[in-house]
Amino acid sequence: MFTKNVFKAAPVVVSRENIGSNGNNMRAIIVNSGCANACTGKQGLRDAREMCSLTADALKLKSAQVLVGSTGVIGRLLPMNTVRKGIKTITEKINRQPSSNPMEAVKAIMTTDTFPKTASAGFSNVRIWGCAKGAGMIHPDMATMLSFIFTDASISRKLLLSALKKVVDETFNCISVDGDTSTNDT
Repeated sequence: MFTKNVFKAAPVVVSRENIGSNGNNMRAIIVNSGCANACTGKQGLRDAREMCSLTADALKLKSAQVLVGSTGVIGRLLPMNTVRKGIKTITEKINRQPSSNPMEAVKAIMTTDTFPKTASAGFSNVRIWGCAKGAGMIHPDMATMLSFIFTDASISRKLLLSALKKVVDETFNCISVDGDTSTNDT
């Protein structure tokens, strides 16, 4: 699920492309905070694609198996030298210790949040874990939110999307505080 804003940030455009070309075989998400990579034109798209490519190469995936998200100030280009170093550091850590603590990632994407937001559940042989960031510019249609849900459930893409759309429509898409809809909601 992505923003319904007419102006979509580069990470939203690239993630939608990757999902369209790769279906439900997504294997990684790379997210930066501090810069939304929104209203950045062709350079912003190149930077979002490079984030996917660098992550994929380091984790031995296809670039289309990586989603990208950004949160922060709109209208600025990503500091790609810093992003490249960050991706290298993160992926090296993951390759050394695949079961590392996901709370580090949750805390890293917090911007105006005052506490990390996570939830998890397990039943039978299925696990589900999720996290979210978002506290400002709250309005219907995702509520200025980056939210990521991971599961090992064996479920068809069609059924999963149907369930997700229903839940998002009844939750995130009902929240409003100040009338703004984000360019980056994911």
